[in-house]
Amino acid sequence: MPSKAHIKNIYSLKDKKSRQISQLFTIEGIKSVKEIANEGTIIIKELYAIDSMAKNIPECYSHILQIISPEEIKQMSSQSSPEGVLAVCQMPSHHLPEWEKDTLYIALDGVRDPGNLGTIIRLADWFGVRDIICSNDTVDVYNPKTIASTMGSIARVRVHYVDLPTTLSRCPVPVFGTFLNGENIYNKTLPMGAVMVIGNEAHGISPAIEALCRERVTIPRFGESRTESLNAAMATAILLGLWRR
Repeated sequence: MPSKAHIKNIYSLKDKKSRQISQLFTIEGIKSVKEIANEGTIIIKELYAIDSMAKNIPECYSHILQIISPEEIKQMSSQSSPEGVLAVCQMPSHHLPEWEKDTLYIALDGVRDPGNLGTIIRLADWFGVRDIICSNDTVDVYNPKTIASTMGSIARVRVHYVDLPTTLSRCPVPVFGTFLNGENIYNKTLPMGAVMVIGNEAHGISPAIEALCRERVTIPRFGESRTESLNAAMATAILLGLWRR
């Protein structure tokens, strides 16, 4: 059984500093844990479950599974109502791939909301985007809220943190920026290979990245809508749907 000190250490992984020092993060919920276990791209170091959930754990992880009480898992969890399954995982090491001319990439410029990032990762998984390139001020992918929002897609999508202006300045594929005053994307012929930049929820794309966008596009409003902007994840969903059309 985990000691009180170890339970406290696991709970501390909700904080970015603790995650960075230990290079560990947590994944909660049977669906997400199964996704991680089945893909094998992320190493599960420790696995905990309450007795009623233990039967759902993949057999290949039975040797590290520890059955603990609901109270103990609640003390580990960052969730208010934990499902009863929690894995402690090692952060994977991803290297930025070579640019491919027929590949679609997502770049995130200062996206701060963990739920938005998690949903964007899940959308990338659905639409076959394997690499998301983030500015260093984008929210941490291992934030528990981000991980929960990915619903296991973190096992299949690589997330990279880079100096985004420098990285995009060397990018050989077209860089598309999303702007309120851009060209109507419904009228554009979209290339297979591109980088699709999504900006900060409140301020949009930063001036340094805007200068690198070869194409400026917008999702047009219809009717008498007075909505100022779209949620970052909603905009990503629309854009990916158009690209894959």
